[in-house]
Amino acid sequence: MAYNKRTWATGNVVGAVDLNRMEGGIEENHPGYEYKEEIVTLWEGSVTTEGEEEKAYTIFSRTEQIVADKLRVTFNGTTYVCEKIVKGEDIIYGGYVDGDRDFSKYPFIISSGTDSYGIYNEIDTKTAGTYTLKIEAGNSTITTTEGFQKAVKSVGDSGYECTTSLEEVFSESGATTKEEGGFIARYALDYATAIDANEIKVVFNGTEYICPKMVRGTSVGYGSSTPDFEDYPFTLASGSNSNQLYTPDPMDFEITVFVHVTTATVTPCFEEAVKTVMDGKGVKVIHIEDGEESGFICDTSCDEILEILQNGGYVVASYYGEFYNLDVVDIDLTPETPSAPIRSKAPSLKSKESGSTITFAKVVINTDTQQAEIRGFTFDTSDCSITYFPNSL
Repeated sequence: MAYNKRTWATGNVVGAVDLNRMEGGIEENHPGYEYKEEIVTLWEGSVTTEGEEEKAYTIFSRTEQIVADKLRVTFNGTTYVCEKIVKGEDIIYGGYVDGDRDFSKYPFIISSGTDSYGIYNEIDTKTAGTYTLKIEAGNSTITTTEGFQKAVKSVGDSGYECTTSLEEVFSESGATTKEEGGFIARYALDYATAIDANEIKVVFNGTEYICPKMVRGTSVGYGSSTPDFEDYPFTLASGSNSNQLYTPDPMDFEITVFVHVTTATVTPCFEEAVKTVMDGKGVKVIHIEDGEESGFICDTSCDEILEILQNGGYVVASYYGEFYNLDVVDIDLTPETPSAPIRSKAPSLKSKESGSTITFAKVVINTDTQQAEIRGFTFDTSDCSITYFPNSL
């Protein structure tokens, strides 16, 4: 309701009732949210670059990739504002113009990306030397009042709610060993199924670690991103049919890995609305899990999957929160157009049924090599056995 202001005159006494009325009016007319923008420091310290003229560089000790749209960089006491430059999976700021070094405007190049060891952050300078460096970026936050949240929810309830929980993938113990002349110790884990989550929780020798995914060619890694294991005491490398554990020195270990699994619950109204849009066919999500002994298991029979498909329904597969639903890759990949057709193709909700198999798949593209790979699961309808596959395209 509108706030009716009071006109005060000299000599009026201000009491608790008046002040409470004023506070209530302020709260009532508050927009319900507050926007705040601040500058945060991403890294600060001294760097020493080494190398030839125009090619001097060093790695500085930030372990997270820098992805801000704009950076404020103070280099040897002078402040520069740098726009983000995207080159494949790498982010570049500063003296990089038309694909080449150019120190005419900025006396540095800051690169942030991934390599075979994981995430790296590098600074290049025209001349080798020691420099002071401070990297800052803008960070905005929005806070809302409880009343505002209720108001938005009352008119814009999504009809569904997603919850995320951690579920154990595997638990093993053993001892890493180092081969003669080797630099680090290694152990081939019994659990051989590929892990491809954006983040996992690892309990390693009784200590809990949260590990983001690091892309390493066609495989992924979790844990240490440096060869000296400064950040984590281990590296878990996961490929299509193997998982390797690395430690700096031979050691006994116990490791348990958890992944985030998202579960969605819907209101009856939302469910009916989706069925109406899908002409009554609906969408069936089947959940694939690792079997207790070997292979994979599913919560839906092949007969039920086939019945849905044959009736024109929609089915997608979920494996530890990753969805597989690209039905067909029907555009040839040629050297002239290595992956653009795949990028532009929208995934459908239909799985691919061919002969005695049902295929659920998705396309993964390495933006550095421009190579595409299709990964997924095939169901043999004769016995409903499930096989994971990676196929290069």
